[in-house]
Amino acid sequence: MLLLRMVDMVVAEPSSPATADHGPDAALVEFFCTEFTALHAPPMTSEPDEDAAPSSDRQAMWDVMEIESSKRMLHILGTLTSTPATLDDAKVLPFIAALVGQLRRFTTTHTRETNAAALSSEPVDEAFGYRSAGVRVLGNMAHRSTSVQEALRACGGLEILLNR
Repeated sequence: MLLLRMVDMVVAEPSSPATADHGPDAALVEFFCTEFTALHAPPMTSEPDEDAAPSSDRQAMWDVMEIESSKRMLHILGTLTSTPATLDDAKVLPFIAALVGQLRRFTTTHTRETNAAALSSEPVDEAFGYRSAGVRVLGNMAHRSTSVQEALRACGGLEILLNR
């Protein structure tokens, strides 16, 4: 988490090499796409490993950390993709499907309005802001990229983007 925060701070700087006039480093965008996809990919084995099952406390802590690290990655990707870059479809397209799946997961569990944090007396949950970060990345990546637009259509991403 600390490393992600540091990368986020460096990328957010206006004078950062990653966001300078020449555009983002495509390898950095592809790296974060690959890592996000790996974080949310289903396990490769179908057999549960009883010895590796975490305690309920550890699982609860990981659930929050997973959401926070995903939001931080999406924030970094949102900054990096705000300027056009040529990206490798083999690394980006699986990310689109993984992100749409995560947005679908949090859309059903998160019923509050995106901008209602200050207006509501409900406590803010850890998923707050996830959808807006994901929509920013999807919008930036789909802009002028027909392959990403097709991937969004194929995995049902338009519904997620357009529905509240």
